[in-house]
Amino acid sequence: MNGKIIAEQTIAEGSIAATFSIPYTAGKLTAHCFKGDKEVASETITTAGKPVAIHLKADRQLINASKNDLAYINVEIVNVVPNISDMLFKFQIIGNGSIAGVGNGNPRDMSSFQKPEKKVFQGKGLVIIQPTDKTGVITIRATSEGLKCGVIKIKTH
Repeated sequence: MNGKIIAEQTIAEGSIAATFSIPYTAGKLTAHCFKGDKEVASETITTAGKPVAIHLKADRQLINASKNDLAYINVEIVNVVPNISDMLFKFQIIGNGSIAGVGNGNPRDMSSFQKPEKKVFQGKGLVIIQPTDKTGVITIRATSEGLKCGVIKIKTH
């Protein structure tokens, strides 16, 4: 933990896992796997830093001005230390479009898929935008309390 060895364990022949109970400490936790004296694998997890912003990324920047087209906007909460946070985000749509749905990939989340808000799951979410039949620009703005908002524009033709 944070560069210090806090526990070691030898696993029985045929076993595939070691289990540890350790007190919570912020920072980096690295697990090393050895076969004999040789390290064969390692995995590090890092405590999420303070969330600072919302990042939006569209599957495409230009869509048809038709109710039969959709734009998929991925939402990600960005932290000082790159990691994940689960927070509520809210959407505002400006222009010739509307929210067709929101999601987060959490199989236990039973909240509405059509409200303009959703709690991210493991730092990620999704909003689906449906354009009207009018050409122009749709501006999607995502906000969450205390964070720099995310804004993306989708053109319709």
